[in-house]
Amino acid sequence: MKKEDINHSERIISFFNKEIPWWTEIYREDLPKGFFSFEMRQRLKFVTELLIAQIQKMNNPEVLECGCGPGDILTLLATLRCRLTGLDINRRYLDLTAEKVPGAALIEGSVEQLPFPDASFDIVFAVGVLMYLKDDRLAAKEISRVTKDGGFILISVPNYQMLHLLLDPYYIFRFFKRSVSKNKNQSDDGLGADKIRRYSLPKLKNLFQKYNLHEVRSMVTSFGPWRFWRKEILPVTASIRISEIMRKLSERKICSGLKYVGNQLIVILQKGPIIDRESKKNNDK
Repeated sequence: MKKEDINHSERIISFFNKEIPWWTEIYREDLPKGFFSFEMRQRLKFVTELLIAQIQKMNNPEVLECGCGPGDILTLLATLRCRLTGLDINRRYLDLTAEKVPGAALIEGSVEQLPFPDASFDIVFAVGVLMYLKDDRLAAKEISRVTKDGGFILISVPNYQMLHLLLDPYYIFRFFKRSVSKNKNQSDDGLGADKIRRYSLPKLKNLFQKYNLHEVRSMVTSFGPWRFWRKEILPVTASIRISEIMRKLSERKICSGLKYVGNQLIVILQKGPIIDRESKKNNDK
């Protein structure tokens, strides 16, 4: 591994070590009901529902989580008929996961260099991981490599084109300020919200299409909160109600364009040609 890659990995480990108390409690229902807490619980809800639905269609599938963190998602899958593997670069998170999911195989390693043979897994998922990596293209290639033909991949990342930011004049002003600034080089000494990589829906799909992974379904978790100059102008409960209305509209074909401006993107992909199981059944009769 190159020295710069090692340094980046060390920064990721250091960043998440500092945030262990926060990440281990991020999904708790009794935490303050800020909009971000709502958004994270929505992400957990939809990701888990999609994974459970896919696992139940398969016969004891091999499932890999890339960047399993403290094991919240693996815990919710542990009662299903499947074989779970969790991978994380941070040993401390793997120790926490081992306490929650003792039946899972837990591996210390990088998503950019997955320590598994080709075609090892039926389902691979990475939630909130790609944006921290040094090379997301290498991660996409590795995810494709370890997925079986016909296997499924679930990816969740923050959207680059969030509607509530596009409507806030502060971010419009900041965009134009940066575009004319002589010093466009940003500091690379952290991994906070302003340093992580963000994705548009087309960019995310194109990243994986290069490695024979094709979209089956895409959705967003939420919309909002609504702000003016970075200050929230609506109560959290009102923002949540508006968010749910917009999210449900985005699931309808006529309003599907709303997915492009939601908060967190969730995309399910399949390796190789997309298999229409119903058509296959009809053809076999």
